[in-house]
Amino acid sequence: MTYSDPLNLPPERPPLQPYAGGVRPIAIRWAQAIKYGFIFLSLVVVSRMFYTNWFVPHQFAEPTPSPAEVALDEWFVGSKKTPEPAPALALRPAPETTFESPPLTRAEEPSAANVVKSTERRRQLDRFQSELDSWQRELDQWQRDVVPLLTNDAGKSLVPDYVAKFRAVYEAERPTSRLKELRQDADVFARHLQLDASGSLLGNDQDLYALEKATSEAHQATVTWQQARSMIAAMLHASPVRAAQGPTLAAALTQLAERDRLEQAQQVEQAREQVRQATNAKLAAAAAETERLQLAAKEAAVAREQDLQRLAIEHEQHQMERARLEAALDRDMIEVKRYLAPFLADGYAQPHGYCNEQTATLGPMSYSKIRAAGALNSTRPGMTTLIRYATERNDRDKAGFPICVTSQDSDWAAVDKEYVRRAQELLTRYGDLLVERKLLAP
Repeated sequence: MTYSDPLNLPPERPPLQPYAGGVRPIAIRWAQAIKYGFIFLSLVVVSRMFYTNWFVPHQFAEPTPSPAEVALDEWFVGSKKTPEPAPALALRPAPETTFESPPLTRAEEPSAANVVKSTERRRQLDRFQSELDSWQRELDQWQRDVVPLLTNDAGKSLVPDYVAKFRAVYEAERPTSRLKELRQDADVFARHLQLDASGSLLGNDQDLYALEKATSEAHQATVTWQQARSMIAAMLHASPVRAAQGPTLAAALTQLAERDRLEQAQQVEQAREQVRQATNAKLAAAAAETERLQLAAKEAAVAREQDLQRLAIEHEQHQMERARLEAALDRDMIEVKRYLAPFLADGYAQPHGYCNEQTATLGPMSYSKIRAAGALNSTRPGMTTLIRYATERNDRDKAGFPICVTSQDSDWAAVDKEYVRRAQELLTRYGDLLVERKLLAP
C-alpha cells in the first residue's frame, strides 16, 4: 500500500464546508434540547423537595416561647392551675351552684405581640406618672423656695434692682390646674392598657396617642416651672447683699404695681387728650368742609340758574328764528317750488353716487343724500352734481336745469349758474324745514 498519489496532484484539504457554516444537524439539536429539559425537571424536583421538607415546617410551626415571653405569660396570666380560694372567701358558705372558669388553653393565652405591646404601654404609663410626680415636686419646691421670698430677708436683696424682673417671672402664667385632671386621666389610661381574659388589649392606638400627648404636656409643665425657679435663683445669686431693715419684696411689688397703675392712668389720660384733640381737629375740618360744600352748592345753584336762563334765551331765540324761517319759507314757497321741482315732486329716482337710481318707493328726493354727495357746495363739482341729480335718470320735472352737462368748458359756459346757485341756496336754507313738512325725504 502506497500513500503516493498516482496522478501526482498537489494535496487538497478535505471538504469541511458542511461544518464551517455553523448549522448543526437536526439530530444533534434534538439531543441537546432533551438534555436541557432533563436538567430543568431535575431542578424543579429538587426545589419542591426542599420547600416541602424544610421551609414549610419551619414557617408554620408553632414558635417556641423565649424565657422572657414565658415570664411575661406567668406575670399577666398566672399559673395554669386553678388558684386556691382566699382565706376571706373561705369563711363564706359556698353556693349551691358554682361555676368554675376552665383553665386557659394555649389558644386563649395572650399573644407575644400583645404582651410586648402591653408592656410598652405600661412603661409609657410609668413615664407619665413619673412626669406628674416631677411636676408636683416642682410646685412644692416653688412653694418652699420662691413664695417665702415675698416676706423673708432673702427677698429683700432683690429690691429695688430685680423687682420688675421678679414680678414678670412670678406673675407669668404657668400650668397648675391641669395636674389634678391628668392624675385622674392616669387611672383611666391604666385600665385601658390592660389585657382582658382572652389576651387582647382593652385599649387602642388612640389611647396610646392620648397618653403620649399627656406625658408631653406634663413634661413641658415641669420644664416651665423649673425654668422659672432657675431664673429667680439667678436673680438671687446676682443681687447684692443688703441690710435686713429694707422693705420686703411684697411691699416693693405693691409699690411697683401702684406706680404702674399711675403710669397707666397717665397714659390713658394722655390717650384721651390725644383722642380729644384729634376729634376736635376732625370736627373743625368737617365744619370747614361743610362750609366749603355749602358755598360750592350756592355757586352751583347760581351757575345752574344762569344756565337755565341762557337755555331759555337760546330756546326763545331758536323759536323766533324758526318762526322767521317758516315765515320766509311761506313767503318764498312759489320760488322754492319753481327751482326745486326736480327734488320736491314725487318720483322713484334717488341720488346714488354719480347719478340717480330707480327705487321702488314713490316720493320726493332724499335731502340727506343730496347733501352727503356734496351737491350743495357752490363749486363747479357741487353744481355739476346737483345738475346730474336734477336731470339724469330723474322721472320728475327738470324745471330750469340743463338737460346734459359734460366736462367740456363750452358746455359749462352755457349753464345758467345763477339758477343752480339759487337752487343750492334754497336747499341749504330750507332743507331741514322742507323735510319736516315732508316736502323732501329725510
